[in-house]
Amino acid sequence: MKLRNKTITLLLLSLLLIPSISAAQTKSGFGIEGGYAWVDTKAEENAQTIANLSGRTTTVTYDKADIAGRIYGYYDFNNQFGLQIGYFKTASLDQTHTNSAGSATISYDATGVDLAGVFKPNNSGFFGKVGVHQSKVNGAASATIGGTSYRLSAADSGHGFLAGIGFESPIDKNMAWTFGVTYYDNLGGLSDANATFVSVGLKF
Repeated sequence: MKLRNKTITLLLLSLLLIPSISAAQTKSGFGIEGGYAWVDTKAEENAQTIANLSGRTTTVTYDKADIAGRIYGYYDFNNQFGLQIGYFKTASLDQTHTNSAGSATISYDATGVDLAGVFKPNNSGFFGKVGVHQSKVNGAASATIGGTSYRLSAADSGHGFLAGIGFESPIDKNMAWTFGVTYYDNLGGLSDANATFVSVGLKF
């Protein structure tokens, strides 16, 4: 009976200590990131659509990447695990479709929010994250060449997963710089409309 009482007492003390330990280790704040995003905007598929519908050979030149930014808030439960919720936006990525009837330029951009768990093994400065995003791809619904309109991949919204790796290094006790690479699957819910975001940032 005495052993049982001691065990119960130790368990109760542990439960009482957990909130104070967690409170001491938790940390919250915000961060900003900027860099380049490589985004698949379905340019070649759109060119093939125009070629099929028009019966004319169609070529396309397009932006494979452009600047992008992200802001986020974070909550670290301890030194090895935390959560981030962010908002991201890409600059305009252009496609120019050309055939014997003329040419048309279409612009796409992406915006979205994301939620991810962040893992920081062994306080090494390296981190990994996995999570989900809800995003929207904004673009033209059609291109007009030589007076004829062709319906293309248009604005759409949906969700997908994300995964990333990076490195964090403190500047002082209130600030750190970060470097990261994050992969976003199915932007706007569009199959294979993926993006890779390479960024540097500051965490406060």
